[in-house]
Amino acid sequence: GVVVAAGNVMIISSYEMGLVVYDPAADELSSMTSVNSLSDIGISALCFVNSSNALVIGYENGNIDIYKNNTVTNVPAIKLAQIPGSKRINKIIERNGEVYLATDFSVILLDVNKKEIRDTWYPTSGNLRVMDVELRNDTMYALTPSALYRGLRNNIALSDPAQWTQDLRLPQLNSEDYKDIELVSGALCIARSDEPYGSDTLYKLHSGGVSSFFDASMSIELNGLHNQDGKLIVSLFDGVKRIDPSTSVIET
Repeated sequence: GVVVAAGNVMIISSYEMGLVVYDPAADELSSMTSVNSLSDIGISALCFVNSSNALVIGYENGNIDIYKNNTVTNVPAIKLAQIPGSKRINKIIERNGEVYLATDFSVILLDVNKKEIRDTWYPTSGNLRVMDVELRNDTMYALTPSALYRGLRNNIALSDPAQWTQDLRLPQLNSEDYKDIELVSGALCIARSDEPYGSDTLYKLHSGGVSSFFDASMSIELNGLHNQDGKLIVSLFDGVKRIDPSTSVIET
């Protein structure tokens, strides 16, 4: 699928063979592929890191590229690691100047300036896929396809699954339906994809459990979540909605 990232100075969209980069100031389009600049094919995640003015590119095979000052630097540590199973990078986020990667085997802390992996954390002993990661205050949340786990960000032993606990406010699933988690105005919002078409759910986590933003009778097909100026931007198959998480009011 298409992955999009936006930064202070560029808008980037992926396609099958690479990236399309739009520079609004110059009103110019350019392309980046494995032929002219990128280290690999099969882009699975993008994040423009405003604190470093760099684009982080994640691949299906765990490879990482960092694009900064018109130069691509490859960080192949995950791709080259002797790890059984998939190393796919599912999501990349920047929080408080640090960059976190949700992968098919762990959560990764990436040092963009030094261009190296700083840490690897395992929320589950079964090495479940981590679909997305989020931070709220001093707590890190790791969303797997079937459950939510949390650990203290300043805990130096997060590589030990025993340091993580399952957040039972979010129901444990027998299926693999959870896709995204986004912190918006202090609220943790979680997307669940389900069959048949139009059966998706968007949850808000609160002290007593979860509540749904949409009425059960509504046909919802989610594509993704995004925080924009304290509002939750919900990308749907048939459009976009903006939600105020504090009031759960659907504005558009």
